[in-house]
Amino acid sequence: MPGLSGSAGVTVDNRDLGFLTDYCVLCTAGRPGGDESEGAGMRASVGDILHVHSRTVGVSAKRGEIIEIRGSEGAPPYVVRFADGHESLVFPGPECVIEPPSGE
Repeated sequence: MPGLSGSAGVTVDNRDLGFLTDYCVLCTAGRPGGDESEGAGMRASVGDILHVHSRTVGVSAKRGEIIEIRGSEGAPPYVVRFADGHESLVFPGPECVIEPPSGE
């Protein structure tokens, strides 16, 4: 089974992550052996928009509303609802940007 294994022995099946496997990486900040700077400054609030920029020519960017914050003080991971209605737990990578909700 394709997947990513973490230091805690947790395996994430890539198929469960859908298109996000192409755009977001599992954040290792704050974990043993992780890069403390990765994701360290990212902060969000419920209702903010997660904009996932594409790294592939011809593939459009994805945007979704942050509906739940699982980290402390606005830090990742986030539960995001995308335009097609699916929800995913997202550990944002360098292609991701937090934007204020539309209309602000």
